[in-house]
Amino acid sequence: MIASAHVAVGAAIGNIGYLSEKHRIRSITGIFLAGIISHGIMDRIPHEDYMFFYNFFDGAFTSVPLMVIVALELVCNGCVLSWIAIKNQSSFCSLIYTFAGIAGAAIPDVRFVVPSALYSHNPLIKAFDIFHDYFHGPHLPNIFGLLPELIFIAAAYWLIWKLQGQNSA
Repeated sequence: MIASAHVAVGAAIGNIGYLSEKHRIRSITGIFLAGIISHGIMDRIPHEDYMFFYNFFDGAFTSVPLMVIVALELVCNGCVLSWIAIKNQSSFCSLIYTFAGIAGAAIPDVRFVVPSALYSHNPLIKAFDIFHDYFHGPHLPNIFGLLPELIFIAAAYWLIWKLQGQNSA
């Protein structure tokens, strides 16, 4: 999945953990672990990754490094989350929970943006890569593969908006 889907769902998990009385997760560690679990579940769903962007524009972006695309995604996610937080006057503690969910949901894919020289000889990281790849679902090489990701993003931000709005009312 693209980073935005994992970031949005991780943020939603952090907000659910902090704001929902019924489903509250009281521990930052619990939120972080729930983010990691969400990553594994989401990656099992057939989806497209970044090759869609390269193929859709006939290779026009092949000179744009993946890190640039991911950075732009993260900036966009940060803007949306910041706008929701400011609009609903979020507390600092809720932001910590949100960040813990995002970190947990995003950390399994850090290997794609960190230079491989930093971890290529680490047996623990190699074992984690094998574990991650085992749970990864099939790729759908077209717009239909991007659709589940867009649904996750929209649903996660809608949920955050609703939870934050209920909490500030």
